[in-house]
Amino acid sequence: MIENQQEDELILLTNFTISEFNEIYEKVQDVIEHRIHSDSMLSGKTRLLMAMTYAKFDEPWRKFAKNFGLNYSYAEKIVLETISKTKDILVNYYISWISVNDRIIKFNLNHIDDYPALLGAVDATVQKISRPGKNQRAFYSGKHKFHCVKTQAFVSPVGLLMHYSKTFDGKIHDFALFKNSKLIELIKNENNNCNKLLGCDCVVLADSGYQGIQKTIPYVITPFKKPRGGQLTPEKVKQNKIISKHRIIVENWFGCLKLLWRVMSIAYNLDLQT
Repeated sequence: MIENQQEDELILLTNFTISEFNEIYEKVQDVIEHRIHSDSMLSGKTRLLMAMTYAKFDEPWRKFAKNFGLNYSYAEKIVLETISKTKDILVNYYISWISVNDRIIKFNLNHIDDYPALLGAVDATVQKISRPGKNQRAFYSGKHKFHCVKTQAFVSPVGLLMHYSKTFDGKIHDFALFKNSKLIELIKNENNNCNKLLGCDCVVLADSGYQGIQKTIPYVITPFKKPRGGQLTPEKVKQNKIISKHRIIVENWFGCLKLLWRVMSIAYNLDLQT
């Protein structure tokens, strides 16, 4: 397929064009091909293709394996092995910090009137899992009413992922997840640089689940919460709309992730360490 230049089919299976697929493969070729015999029935590119196709469609293993003409247990082994070998390499290549200065100069995105020094927006998402055999209470989300895991993402105004957390038990509060994600020091260092270069604090946007975060990082902005039995002032309502307008960058990122990769949008069936 890749060699025959069937680009439409490759996009359908992996979301990537031939040139994009080949670029990714160059990054992980060494680890995929390591210890593959020359007479192996599956080339390195086929293994990467299988891993991407599984992540996009998340089909039952028997159905998935049949599409590739393989035994289902062998297909599962190949996919999980490929993911395990390549994930850290791809993270290092494609997820990087984008400073306010980089956003303005390298990405030429300097017209953010509401928050000129906007660094990014942070949010967490949950993914449903099967009821675990142990420690069920830790994975149960009272808000969502199911067992799940939670992950945090920090997204730049240019729409690119800058930082993500490891997966936590679903019961964890968003602010507690933030404190355990190693993001605080990165933001504080960025703020020091922002003050040196631009003479102001950087701005980070978060949703209401991060209430209280200002005690740790004063320049994080969260929406105003309606007082019990009362209403927000028109000015606070206006400010909440501005926050929501700019914070949507992280919501859009999660939306694209789940739209393009079905394995991230339905109940997670793989080992949580994968």
